[in-house]
Amino acid sequence: MEIKNKIVEEIDLESNHNLPKQAVIVEFYYGMDELDTLHELAFELIRITEEEGVGIYDGQETNMDGTDGTLFMYGENAEVLFKTVKPELERTDFLNGATAHLFFGSFLEEGVKSIEVKIGE
Repeated sequence: MEIKNKIVEEIDLESNHNLPKQAVIVEFYYGMDELDTLHELAFELIRITEEEGVGIYDGQETNMDGTDGTLFMYGENAEVLFKTVKPELERTDFLNGATAHLFFGSFLEEGVKSIEVKIGE
């Protein structure tokens, strides 16, 4: 799975060894020069995940040219985490058509069960 290989290549196992075992990774097209909108979403995802106690929002990455981006969230249950943040993801215009990858088990292991969900479609 392409997204899994990209994440495994970039993850710092030493600093992230305490992350919960399930993940929600969202790939999207951003297409804006300014990052303010992305940062507003990040603060809201932090608030939601903390208040609801469903996991953590671990940050985002965007290409230098502001096109493609990725959101990283981890929790004990990927389905519960996704259902909790889904309304906020669907309210965010630039995430319309994005792909959420839900990993059920350690996404670092081979053969972990996963599904893909389109946002806003």
